[in-house]
Amino acid sequence: FSATYTDAEGAAPFAVELVVDGVIHRMSRVDPSDTDTTDGAAYAVSVPLVKGVHRYVVRTTDTTSAVVESDVATGLVVG
Repeated sequence: FSATYTDAEGAAPFAVELVVDGVIHRMSRVDPSDTDTTDGAAYAVSVPLVKGVHRYVVRTTDTTSAVVESDVATGLVVG
């Protein structure tokens, strides 16, 4: 899974998390040397999934604003 974190003020995120079926997975910056969040910084995590239908959301905060979440994605089928 991957996501791009962007902050107009350049603030680094406190956390970027993937929540799959209610389980939180901390995402890591793809390129740790990319500290400019004004143009987006890529985050990723690898999560093994069991067979079945899954739902997920990506969420983040920079500690100065409320948590921001993507729309819930449903219907991810592994099988």
